[in-house]
Amino acid sequence: VFHSLENLLRSFAKVYEEYTEHPWNTQSGTVPLKSLALDSPEAGRIVDMDLDLPEDSKEIDLMTAGGKGVPSVPVSTGNWKLGMISLISCFSPVLQSATWDVLYSIMEKECDPKVLENTLYHLCQLSCLTSMQKLNDLVIFLDDMLNTQVKIKRNCLNIVTALHVLLQSLSSSRMDSSGLRTNCDLSLKEGESCQVFVQLGAMVNKVSEFGLLGWFGRVRLINCICDFVLLNPQIGQTMIERLLFMLNDSDYRVRFVLARKIGLLFQTWDGHEALFQDICSSFGIILVTSSREKLVTARDVLAAGPQPRPKMESVIITLMHLA
Repeated sequence: VFHSLENLLRSFAKVYEEYTEHPWNTQSGTVPLKSLALDSPEAGRIVDMDLDLPEDSKEIDLMTAGGKGVPSVPVSTGNWKLGMISLISCFSPVLQSATWDVLYSIMEKECDPKVLENTLYHLCQLSCLTSMQKLNDLVIFLDDMLNTQVKIKRNCLNIVTALHVLLQSLSSSRMDSSGLRTNCDLSLKEGESCQVFVQLGAMVNKVSEFGLLGWFGRVRLINCICDFVLLNPQIGQTMIERLLFMLNDSDYRVRFVLARKIGLLFQTWDGHEALFQDICSSFGIILVTSSREKLVTARDVLAAGPQPRPKMESVIITLMHLA
């Protein structure tokens, strides 16, 4: 059975490769469906896809042969590729290494940004099923992709999404800074594991530093940092300053997501009093606080004058979640 599945997987990979190398894939974004046999009972039937096309694209080229017509329906090249990527990924539960190799080969050669990113996400999801060397290759590919987008100042949402998927996959495999514990095919030593996290951490810091993210991208960035706090607290600790900085984010959605997640810091580290003071200081407004170093009274707060309502709402919601 495994041998048959592997042959089928290779056949799909060959079909994908031949399709992408065909002249129609480079000359236009569509390909005609004229593969139905002329003597097939299906030949004269209008396929469902045709009914979903806009009126101006329903150009049916009927080839008359023996009184039967063959529809020529334009099919999106990108959609066909995405469907094939999804189909190939279905082999991963039983053919982990072979599926990874096929997808990685496709990703290296793919020119369509949407298809490339989709393939990348599938590889990130399968990262816990592969070898350490292949995981390292994926991280290097991601880093090169990030450097290219930073140079042209392109939004890096796709990068933080891939990082989040990858970190979630590693988390589900119960991987941490000491290596893998259970239910994972990755075989690595502690030093190799640390190196992977160092590379991934550097990418997260780079993305946050250049600020090429919209509000949704910054939410994904928060998720990435929280993943790091759980997976590798030592590297995650270097990102706390960036996390606290987003308590003053210009978009309320980013602030509210962070408010719900910031309690994770108290579950990970001791020194809660100092951590609480750091959070309060990051709000950018004066609050009534009492600590060993400083006492802020209600009179001091009133003397500072009224504060912006959106900022006060964020403060209240954050403190509510911490409580």
